[in-house]
Amino acid sequence: MSFCCVRHLEYRVALQYQKLSPEVIRRELAHVQVSLLEDRKTKSVYAMPSSVSPKAEKIYQVLGLKPSTTAYQVK
Repeated sequence: MSFCCVRHLEYRVALQYQKLSPEVIRRELAHVQVSLLEDRKTKSVYAMPSSVSPKAEKIYQVLGLKPSTTAYQVK
């Protein structure tokens, strides 16, 4: 099943953006990170996404997603 998903993603990225190998897709998405911060007084947890590379942003667009660069509260 995972092989099928990887090949389908590779096909869609090549169709809508440019040909990227599964290894390049994996590497680009692996660099997308989120840091979690906790406010000790309120015990609230906040997520701070990292910046996204142009290739990773295109992969997100192919999937119909928009990567967020704005901090948000985790509930």
